[in-house]
Amino acid sequence: MSYLFVYGTLLRAIGHPKQSYITQYCHFHSPGKLRGKLYDIGRYPGVVPSTHTNDWVHGELYQIRQEKPLIQLLDEYEGCSHHFADPHEYRRVLLPIERSDGTIQSAWVYIYTHDTTHLKPILTGDYLTYYHAINN
Repeated sequence: MSYLFVYGTLLRAIGHPKQSYITQYCHFHSPGKLRGKLYDIGRYPGVVPSTHTNDWVHGELYQIRQEKPLIQLLDEYEGCSHHFADPHEYRRVLLPIERSDGTIQSAWVYIYTHDTTHLKPILTGDYLTYYHAINN
């Protein structure tokens, strides 16, 4: 079984149309968090892995029912399929996700690959709260 971790526009409560990919090919497993730093890229966030103990990005962990069609659709959405020129803005990697019960699950995550020097950090690591704050 494989898993997917989402932390931005694909969160259920955001209501993005592409979230239908996840509902079609996955089922919700649990809340989760990833050791990383979250940044405001513009209309969406990006995460970069971190080794600092206080850097957490909160999101949702999904169990994938049909991996191949899901990954093809998400790679297109995230701009990291073979249809896009290098360097890609995102890269899909397997990373450890901490579930709400404290156990660890390896999951696919789309990480941001460009320089973050001039980007605004989302210090809480919670894009949903940040999204609601900037859109109200």
